[in-house]
Amino acid sequence: MHVRKALLAVVIALPGYVQAGGFSSDQLCKAAISMEMGRPVGTMKTMRLGEVPEISYKRSDGDRFRYKCKVVGDRIIWSAFFTDTSIWGRWREGEGDAEITFRDEGDTLVVNSSQTGQTETFTPGDF
Repeated sequence: MHVRKALLAVVIALPGYVQAGGFSSDQLCKAAISMEMGRPVGTMKTMRLGEVPEISYKRSDGDRFRYKCKVVGDRIIWSAFFTDTSIWGRWREGEGDAEITFRDEGDTLVVNSSQTGQTETFTPGDF
């Protein structure tokens, strides 16, 4: 009985966590940032879960980067954290910004960038 209550508490605490079939909002965010920044999703860490997850990665030169994402329909929209000013940047959803879209094909997540025309696929094992 305690296990059921704990699982129910987790589900209630993470509204909107699963966004596309078996892929969570933080996995969608990692996939979008991977495409935009050319970083492997396996090097990214989830700092905060939920509808607007926050992820980060550290480059080999020691610089750390943070991003948050929101999912609107089939779009993944991201914002970067600027360490020099300690503020979040604008959401990348304006004219001239790449439109990052996704579709779930069972155990495969397909992500597209309108700016580069690039398409990448991800599986649960990638994350």
